[in-house]
Amino acid sequence: MAWFLLLSLATRRREIKKPAIITALFLFAVGLSLAQTDGEEPKYTNESFARLRSISGDVYIQKGAEESFEDGVVNMPIEEGDRLGTTDGRAELYLGKKTYLRLDNNTKLEIISLPKKGSDLTRLRVVKGNIYLRINQLEKEKTIEVHTPDEAFYALGEGLYRIDVFEKRKTDIFVFRGVIE
Repeated sequence: MAWFLLLSLATRRREIKKPAIITALFLFAVGLSLAQTDGEEPKYTNESFARLRSISGDVYIQKGAEESFEDGVVNMPIEEGDRLGTTDGRAELYLGKKTYLRLDNNTKLEIISLPKKGSDLTRLRVVKGNIYLRINQLEKEKTIEVHTPDEAFYALGEGLYRIDVFEKRKTDIFVFRGVIE
């Protein structure tokens, strides 16, 4: 309501002043955001989503419960439940807190969970293919968890890890730097 009053006062003078319009729009945006939250705090953090940082070749995304696939686009947000895959291509996923996940050719990955308010846990499932996981900042052990068809791994510290998942339910893990359990 305040934005309407300010706008009407500004237009009564037969000239619209930029500061009045900017103030009115700001007050409108603040009022709208307060009306939408109803006093509740959001249940997400800045790490509640991942984003595609880079793509080369064919990368596809299957959003949540949808059955269709769409082409991956740089800076596309990736959320819990999304599945990411490559055919003849590679992708890099930024997971927040200086953590990156790189998918090699013919790789399928499912995002099980991302950090939420009160929980820093990131859980990923590699269905098949090869991933590189680069963790540059880990505030607490076991907050990054990687599942494969036959194993589950927890990062105990910062490092660089490669996980290869073969079709016969076999997993190889290489630790270039860091500790994994």
